[in-house]
Amino acid sequence: MSLLDYSDYLIVALALLGAAYNAQGMRLGFFIWIITNTYLTNKNFLSGEYAQCVLFFAYLLLSIYGFIRMGKQPTEGKPDSVK
Repeated sequence: MSLLDYSDYLIVALALLGAAYNAQGMRLGFFIWIITNTYLTNKNFLSGEYAQCVLFFAYLLLSIYGFIRMGKQPTEGKPDSVK
């Protein structure tokens, strides 16, 4: 297995970490998803998996939206880790 093959496992692990942060209401989760969705959009495009590419591009747009939206929310009533 090449180093490039292991990068897919790293991206999956990061995506799961992003989900865990999002479940805790932490904006960092969206930032991680922006990175992983960008990688997966490009990977699927280059490998000719265009339906998957469109899916991950939509996820990328949603993660950017979530990152921006969560940054605009007031901090009152949020856990200390989100403030």
